[in-house]
Amino acid sequence: MPHAGCRVRTGRVSNVERVHVSERLAPVAGSAARARTLVDESFASWGCADLAPDARLVAAELVANAVCHAATTIELGLELADGYVRVSVADRAGGVPIVEHPGPDELGGRGMQIVERLSDSWGFERRDGGKVVWARWRIRPPRRRATAEETEAFSPRS
Repeated sequence: MPHAGCRVRTGRVSNVERVHVSERLAPVAGSAARARTLVDESFASWGCADLAPDARLVAAELVANAVCHAATTIELGLELADGYVRVSVADRAGGVPIVEHPGPDELGGRGMQIVERLSDSWGFERRDGGKVVWARWRIRPPRRRATAEETEAFSPRS
């Protein structure tokens, strides 16, 4: 069930289902928690719950970056389309994300490393006086388990 402030759009593009959920978030610390919840709810309803743990962390990190560095209204977007799920965070600030490599004693600066390592791909686009930072994951079909007959057929005989 979408949150009262969510917008949900569905449609078909070239016989491929496309679902987009978005929510406007305030530039406050609690917005990262809302992002995590929205990822969990959306990914579960799309049958992508296996991708939710990584996407939840990435969404929270992108929202936290927008809260800390942009301090503008944030637009969180989640999309299912073309065999991928995508998390995007738009803000009205001009800076761009940078993958930093802080020293071992530095407390911060690892956020975009998390995004880079947990997503299949990520990037950003400049838009409307701000930017959109996104990360995406390919949807992989679930692994098929062997049937009892197949297991028996390949088991060593005494």
